[in-house]
Amino acid sequence: MKPYLITLTGKVQGVGFRRSVQQRAWEFGIKGQIENRDDGSVKIVAQGEDEQLGEFIGSLKSIELPAEVKNVEKTSAKVLKTRRAFKIKHGETAEDLDEGLGGGQEQLALLRKDLAKFSESTSSNFTTLANRYAKISDALEVLTSQTKQFTEALTTLTNLAKDYFDERRSRDSAK
Repeated sequence: MKPYLITLTGKVQGVGFRRSVQQRAWEFGIKGQIENRDDGSVKIVAQGEDEQLGEFIGSLKSIELPAEVKNVEKTSAKVLKTRRAFKIKHGETAEDLDEGLGGGQEQLALLRKDLAKFSESTSSNFTTLANRYAKISDALEVLTSQTKQFTEALTTLTNLAKDYFDERRSRDSAK
């Protein structure tokens, strides 16, 4: 199991990034820890099998948050003591609370935008459906009226034909 020191820069603090990296590490079976640095970067010490470690590191840029990883630097590190999990190294309590709340606030802002787009799209779809329903309803009304007229005309023709054949039979039998 190879250990690496991974430094990530970009928008990686205050957006819930460490928790997402921790979950990703658990998925890949990576051991180690993650912590925020004073310069705004995030430091990860990770240890795992070559293939899983490579996939884990490769996946860090695709974490879907308001985070934006601009750079990933990987260097060899000392072998970790027998770590059984991947942990988040927390800073000062107020600092972490502020980061968590900031990350939650950004997530809510993104969710609000997504809901606004969904609402707009749904409203547009319902308007389109209502317009089409009105057109279909009008067309069905015309069709119903025309069907009624056709039925009346067919009934009239049927009665005329019946009368004609009745008169003809009557004449033929009188002869």
